[in-house]
Amino acid sequence: MIQLLPFDSNLFGYSVGSLLWEETSKESLLLEEAKDFKLVYIFSDQALFFTHPHILQVDIKITFEKQLLPGNPVKGILPFEKEHLLTITSEEREMLRFLALESGKFSRFRLDPRLTHDEFERLYRFWIDQAMISGNLLQAEKNKGMVSFSQKKEKGKIELIAVNPENQQMGWGKKLVQAAEHLLFERGVKTLQISTQESNLPAMHLYKNLGYQITEKTFVYHYWRGSQFITS
Repeated sequence: MIQLLPFDSNLFGYSVGSLLWEETSKESLLLEEAKDFKLVYIFSDQALFFTHPHILQVDIKITFEKQLLPGNPVKGILPFEKEHLLTITSEEREMLRFLALESGKFSRFRLDPRLTHDEFERLYRFWIDQAMISGNLLQAEKNKGMVSFSQKKEKGKIELIAVNPENQQMGWGKKLVQAAEHLLFERGVKTLQISTQESNLPAMHLYKNLGYQITEKTFVYHYWRGSQFITS
């Protein structure tokens, strides 16, 4: 059964739903239920074949996981304190938003050609703004990169991570992950999770080299009702 996603629907301005594909799921039932939605995310643990032209594969999501151990602070990486929201310049805010968009270069919201009304930009700007508000954000010196994260008791998750294009291939991606690991371990996190797209080869290589193990592979599809943008 397709579940309505209130957050996505409000942010995008049209009805968005989500469906976890099961062995008993059928394309005909999906299309019948999807009449009430403009966009439906379909998640499956195996590749699927659909005949309807409005259902496209948009991602193969790879989830990594690692057991954290004590580490050391990483030079050149500083926390974004909540109080900084009172003094942050418009240039710095825009740089963080730019890095947030950089983190989503392989995002299904960016690569789905039917999402042409700033869905990708709205979503990633919202995420980085929330990271600033919550203080769950680390910045590399001189705007060289950033990483945001979340925590639920002893489990942590890397949310967004990006290195400024001018500073790539210099080890900052590794430093940002290690800095997040150290901070979250100090906060009581024992297991850290990172997700990326299978097509994002640099990220896949980085996480494997840092000792992360693949724990889940998810095939993601988008159903898009009609070829034109229609609000619901």
